[in-house]
Amino acid sequence: MGIDVVATAKQFEKHAEGGSLPENLARELQNLSADDRLAVAKQIAWDMKQHPNADLPKLEFYDSGELKSVEKTMKSGNGEFTDHYELDQKGRTRMEVKSSNIKESYETSTGVEITERDEKGNVIRNFDQTVRVGNSGDIRVSYDSDTYTYDKTTGKRVSHDEKTSWGERHIDFDPKTGHETQADESNSKGTVHKTYDSSTGKIRQEDFYNNDNTRETVKYNSNGDKVYSEKRHGANGEKGMRVWNYSPSTGKPTYTEWHDPNGTVEAHNIDAQGKYTTVQK
Repeated sequence: MGIDVVATAKQFEKHAEGGSLPENLARELQNLSADDRLAVAKQIAWDMKQHPNADLPKLEFYDSGELKSVEKTMKSGNGEFTDHYELDQKGRTRMEVKSSNIKESYETSTGVEITERDEKGNVIRNFDQTVRVGNSGDIRVSYDSDTYTYDKTTGKRVSHDEKTSWGERHIDFDPKTGHETQADESNSKGTVHKTYDSSTGKIRQEDFYNNDNTRETVKYNSNGDKVYSEKRHGANGEKGMRVWNYSPSTGKPTYTEWHDPNGTVEAHNIDAQGKYTTVQK
């Protein structure tokens, strides 16, 4: 004896209204036979068309009856929020789109966040943007766009690219350990190259190339503690250079030198209280 299609469809709709996760809803249909699944999907589509229900998310189905998408719109306070999910025919969420529209007394803001996943559930793209329009007409846009790639053998992340309102960065990962190996970042101040110990993921060195024509190098020990830094004024330090040594246990400076362009060097020891003592060179 077959299932009661109408009753099964109503039960599914009740679960959808109650906020069941899209993948759980997809599993309900997958647990049915192919013929029953298609019949239930058609019944749900008929119900949505003939008896509109504001509490029921908008549901779409594949031609074979599997759940294809779920979209729910909600209102709260001064805002309207929409959550949209797209699934593959195996019931796995491949894309999530969350949008908002909020009206305040002083501004209106609209936002969207998009997350894409591969067949293994790994996030391969995330995009987040907010646009704010003030009552005076001023517009502010902030965004963050991330893409990720993964090693086909280990499944671990191998790269991450990010573009944001403030700048960009690229990170490489060791496909065996999953730890960072190197990164490049750029923003309004300049660029920086970072290197890491791939076995631990701890940072080892940072090289800054600043737009004010200064260069900086920061070094770390194997534990990731800062132990040395230098700042060179001019492309090659021809306008002077400041050197610092740091205590790996406290992070505080213990020694510094200023290399003047005329060749003289001023050196100071620094105690735990921050007191400088001149070192004769």
